[in-house]
Amino acid sequence: MDEFSTLYTNKLWHELTLSTLSFVRSPSNLRDGNTNFVQLYNSFVMLFDGKINQLSLAKIAMKVAESYGGEDLVSRQSLIESLLEKVRDVKQRRLRSCLSQLSSPPPIHTNPTPNPTPPTQRARLGPEASLFLDMGLCQTLILRSENLSSVKTTLSEAKQILDTLSGSNDTSCHSSYYKTANEYHKVEGPPELFYKNALMYLSYTDEKTMGEEER
Repeated sequence: MDEFSTLYTNKLWHELTLSTLSFVRSPSNLRDGNTNFVQLYNSFVMLFDGKINQLSLAKIAMKVAESYGGEDLVSRQSLIESLLEKVRDVKQRRLRSCLSQLSSPPPIHTNPTPNPTPPTQRARLGPEASLFLDMGLCQTLILRSENLSSVKTTLSEAKQILDTLSGSNDTSCHSSYYKTANEYHKVEGPPELFYKNALMYLSYTDEKTMGEEER
């Protein structure tokens, strides 16, 4: 924890991101009845969540959510939804602001002043991080055998976004998508799509990041 404190104090956001990711990726770091990851996320990561790469933030959030295990899927789902909802709130506020400006003429200022900084200035997740979290949410819904129709819809929408992502060496979004599609078709069929997505998942996934069961 001293390392986290030093990196945070010196505003070394990239190094802090890597250190935090490394920490939450190791199950051996779980303590206090597997609640310390959640405590770390709520009390520490949220202090700098807008300053780091948002896909990395999504990866941290997913590892924290997974620390709830299979026995508390509701809490796992709530954590993912809370991060996605925060972004939706920002989008809705900006949309309402734009509509308000369009519906009324701008005031005339004799001494124009710069526009103030918007009250919510957190970095938006962007398509990659949003897709990554959406897939995490879908995986949780599949585990809960709940709302599978929305999972199907989300997968369809995510595939269109996935096809636009290119030029990055980070294949985590593709890996997450095909893992989710594989799990969905394992439950809903057909078998040929289950096997197809399994092969695609393997092609986009580093074996070192797989769980023991997947290997």
